[in-house]
Formats: sequence, C-alpha cells, structure tokens
Amino acid sequence: MSIHPTEFYEDGSMYVVYDEQQHEGIVTLDQLLPAAPDLITGIIDPTIKGLPCPDGCGDISWHPIGGGADPPNVQEMYVRNFVAREGMTPIEAIELVKKEIARTDPGSRWAVPSEREAVLRTL
Repeated sequence: MSIHPTEFYEDGSMYVVYDEQQHEGIVTLDQLLPAAPDLITGIIDPTIKGLPCPDGCGDISWHPIGGGADPPNVQEMYVRNFVAREGMTPIEAIELVKKEIARTDPGSRWAVPSEREAVLRTL
C-alpha cells in the first residue's frame, strides 16, 4: 500500500504510514506534491498528488483522486487539501472529489464513510 494517510487532525496534518519501510509520522497538507506538468499543455493535473514519507527518507507515493489502494483515506485527504489549500467550502470540495472520481476512475465511487463525511462537511 506504500505511503498513505491513516488519521487526520484539525490542524491540517495527518498521520501517515509507509508500510514497506515501517516509517510513520505526521505530514501536513502543504507537504503534498503536485503532479508534474503535462509536457504539451504545461497544466498540472490536480487529480494526482504525491505524499512524501513522514520520516524524510525521500520516498513518495503518488495517489489518484479516486484513492488507489486506500480510497476512503486518500479521498478524505483530497477534500481536506481542497478546503485548506484551495479555499473551497467543504461541500464544494466533496462534490469536486466525487465528480473527479467519476470522471477519472469509472466504476469507482465515493468511499468515505458517512460518519467521516459528516465531519468533513463541518471543516
């Protein structure tokens, strides 16, 4: 599963685990890395983010907005990032993530449990 968030905190940080190396610790949303710009258009794809290892070993896991191997936690990470760093309201962020999941990952779905979505709506 590589590097993935497991818990989220009110201060915009998250507890992150790197399974293969047994590294774990805190990463903040501002440490998320953008995807490389498209070689033709120069546009950075906002539906792919890099999550660095919390211990600074230099490893990074790239996560699609649909969540890859850990949809609930990665989708929540995207919502929190859009609210904290892009200035969206929680509802706007949730709807955008849902829309992008449907667009980029057909057959996938919103996987954040309803009790966690209720918390996200109050950010």
